[in-house]
Amino acid sequence: MMGILNVHARLVLSTFISLVLCWLCQFSYCEQHLIHPLLIKLFLILHHREYSHVP
Repeated sequence: MMGILNVHARLVLSTFISLVLCWLCQFSYCEQHLIHPLLIKLFLILHHREYSHVP
């Protein structure tokens, strides 16, 4: 269980850092090439966790 929480926390942290970097850089470029793939990845991970009953 701790491993899953660690991975989740790392994902959230890296997403936050990416968002900050994007805000500092040009946002339109990052929105297309970074944020959308991250959101899709996050959705897939959460969706998978919701329906998989493996501890």
